[in-house]
Amino acid sequence: MASDLFNGDRDLASGNNQYILADIAFYLSAARSVFAGSFTYQREFQGDAIGENRLDGLREKALERIDKLLLEELITYLREDPAMKSFSGSKDQLKDVAERLLKTEIMEEKQEERNYYLKARMVGDLESFKGASDVLEELENKVKALENAEHRAAEVIEEIENLKKEIEVAKVRISLSEEEPELEIEEKDSPLRELEKGNAFYEKGEFDRAVDAYTRAIGLDGGYVQAYVNRGIVHSRSRDYDEAIWDFTRALELEPESAFSLINRGNAFVMSGDAEKAIEDFGRAIDLMPDSGEARYNRSITLLKQGRAYQTAHEDLTRFIRLHPDEFRGYLNRGITLSNMGDQVAALEDYDRAVQLDPSDASAYFNRGNSRLKLGKTFDAIEDYSRALSLNAEERDAFYNRGFAFVQAGEMEKALEDFTAAIDLNPLETGAYLRRGWIYAQTGNAPLAEEDWKEAHRLGDENAQAYLESYGYAHGMDPDLIT
Repeated sequence: MASDLFNGDRDLASGNNQYILADIAFYLSAARSVFAGSFTYQREFQGDAIGENRLDGLREKALERIDKLLLEELITYLREDPAMKSFSGSKDQLKDVAERLLKTEIMEEKQEERNYYLKARMVGDLESFKGASDVLEELENKVKALENAEHRAAEVIEEIENLKKEIEVAKVRISLSEEEPELEIEEKDSPLRELEKGNAFYEKGEFDRAVDAYTRAIGLDGGYVQAYVNRGIVHSRSRDYDEAIWDFTRALELEPESAFSLINRGNAFVMSGDAEKAIEDFGRAIDLMPDSGEARYNRSITLLKQGRAYQTAHEDLTRFIRLHPDEFRGYLNRGITLSNMGDQVAALEDYDRAVQLDPSDASAYFNRGNSRLKLGKTFDAIEDYSRALSLNAEERDAFYNRGFAFVQAGEMEKALEDFTAAIDLNPLETGAYLRRGWIYAQTGNAPLAEEDWKEAHRLGDENAQAYLESYGYAHGMDPDLIT
């Protein structure tokens, strides 16, 4: 009877789906745009993978590259602009002017597997352009006076060069400030503008307004993939999974090989209860991107919840751990998989690593306690369950399984307390009534044993009748309760 006292291992690290529905970063498109009081040129770049063992260097490399790329884009734009045709300087001089005129702002950054994404823009304040022409003549006179003073020291020569740069900056400011009205017209009612509004509403938690903004973006451009994806994410966050699935499906019609959309639709299928379609989407995402840790992790968790294909789940989690060696949830869930496969020793190694990486997670201790109990390490199991309860005092399963461990250790009073605590936390759990009734029977309290087994029977537990009959109490049952 010992084995039937176990609740199975956890199939999620924290006992819920929070890891399956990780927030997904938005797709953001590039465009030239003008906002109130500023001019902006922006473009999104994707940093190349640097290497499996050098992920920490991605952000530094991306930041180095984004400044160079943005400046090159701006220089190309300025050279093609009619207002700059009169500028006779070299590309390097124009770059120097651009660096002085503009500043780089990081708008968004994200990391997916071994790729690091950084979105930035270069911004200059139009207010500072006003009056540039008034000081131009004064700056030119200063340069002329300084250039004629050949006896000046080296630092004065440097000042001359700086003043020259200020003159060119002023010229660029004047030419750009004259273009503001035309650029503002370009920006009016653009799909990108509506997408960015939706992103801002999403960040503030205003999901209804975010959906409205993305819907307007789609109305302006029916093929705008990013708007469908972002709207689908908001629908998922709002638990409107059917609408989310529709949006992700539309995005996939436009971009059939998007692993990103497949993962998100898979998540929505999981939450809507369609595990088979979720597994299919995660599998397609893995085919497109074999090193997608998120797709592999989500498929493994879905398979664990289905109680099947443990070998595939094990392979997925092993790849996830290789990609994310410091993520405790990979070790925790691989340990659960190994336990379900019957390899408790290997499971313990993974649980030990999970505990090292995150000593504050109750699930790691709970599941390690299960494997220790299955290996006959009763007192070690009790220690793990106690640790889990110190982190989460409402962990019903930890009370339940520690109660069974106390029975094995011969500590009936402590076992009785734990089964009672489990019942208090969930009065509808019949297993705790059966086990507590068994303890009552073993300690000579037949009436209380009968009472617990009758309650389990009333709640629909088919095993309750067998307990009653085996201990000779069936004759005292209410006839309406006897099947």
